[in-house]
Amino acid sequence: MNISDDHLPSYIYTYPTKDAYRPFTDWKKATSGFSNVVGKINLYIHIPFCEMKCAFCNLFTVTKNPRSVIERYLKCLLKEIEIMRPYLLLDKLEVQSVYFGGGTPSLLNVDDLSSIIHRLKTLFIISNEAEWSIEGAPNSFTQQKFSDLKNLGFNRVSLGIQTFNPKLLHTTGRHYESTLGEVMAKRAIESGIKNVNLDLIYGLPGQSLEEWRQELSIACKLFPATLTLYPLAVRKRTSFGKKEVQDFLPPRELYRWYDISSNFLEKIGYSQNTFVTYSKNAGGCEHEAQQFQGIPTLAFGSGARKYAPSIHFADEDYHNRLPHAVTLKKYMDTIEKGELLVSSAAFLTSRDQQMQKVILGILSSGVKDPGEFINLILELKKEDLVAETESGYTLTKQGMRHSSSIAQWLIEKTHVLV
Repeated sequence: MNISDDHLPSYIYTYPTKDAYRPFTDWKKATSGFSNVVGKINLYIHIPFCEMKCAFCNLFTVTKNPRSVIERYLKCLLKEIEIMRPYLLLDKLEVQSVYFGGGTPSLLNVDDLSSIIHRLKTLFIISNEAEWSIEGAPNSFTQQKFSDLKNLGFNRVSLGIQTFNPKLLHTTGRHYESTLGEVMAKRAIESGIKNVNLDLIYGLPGQSLEEWRQELSIACKLFPATLTLYPLAVRKRTSFGKKEVQDFLPPRELYRWYDISSNFLEKIGYSQNTFVTYSKNAGGCEHEAQQFQGIPTLAFGSGARKYAPSIHFADEDYHNRLPHAVTLKKYMDTIEKGELLVSSAAFLTSRDQQMQKVILGILSSGVKDPGEFINLILELKKEDLVAETESGYTLTKQGMRHSSSIAQWLIEKTHVLV
């Protein structure tokens, strides 16, 4: 394959990607994809509410929602769990991770979170070693909130700091004191929650390399269990997406900043898990690791994608994009009628499922049996992008650096093989 520092694709964290989804509305057929699932499973809860829309964000979020809408949504979320119940072999499933994502799920109060957790624990067998994770912006947390989260059983908290710099914070569309990020990170770690993750973005408009070094320095002095460093991805339907190309760093420069960051973190004791994630001790993200290993994910809430072995599906229509608030209303209206809203789906043949294991495996802990795709892996090995180890075929340091390009290449090549 042709590797170039002039090309940096978006970080791939799932397969199939959204562009493989097709219009599909048969919710009963979609949910039946979980009917034969036994063994390990992940749970994902999507809370789409945010206080603000960040300039870089294209995730499924809605802002300026009154408490009445949030309460209605939470009732629908709990009802969605009940609607799914007949399609699950609950006594044969064991939950490995529970992830509250968004949006800003940390905006929910303790009673809101407790009601969801109670319902999950009532219905599902949840491993004693399960990771319970929740994410949110620094201004959605308090010292008391961290204490409450720990008491509720959360053992991983992800703070979407993005930047500690006051100028850059304003550039992202956030309007709270820049010191809050560092303060809340300290309080999260001091609370005793064993795995605290800090999200940071590099390559923000107007950001200098020296400013990025300062960001890294602040984060590393806190020494969180996990650091997630994203190169800025400029996406459509975002405020940044409306800016001129020259306002952003070119891929070659982003790779240089990546090299500086990964080398620095390696020197101070962090291990690299994926292109964006670094951890020490009990760090990392078990939820993502399980997904990369092909463990099915049962998701609840508007904007969430459900990953069964033979079908992935969502309430969003990826081919006729609607405003998130419109989809959210359709979700609640449909749930209140006793049905699920399904608008898009991707069907996976046995070959697709093998392809999924290879692509996601090579992006994380490695792949032991590439099957019919062995020649593609050997081609990567010949170029020193992949090595054969006890864990199977894993990315080399150079391979990790270009893992997004490798994933994109594998997707293109495997489709050509059909």
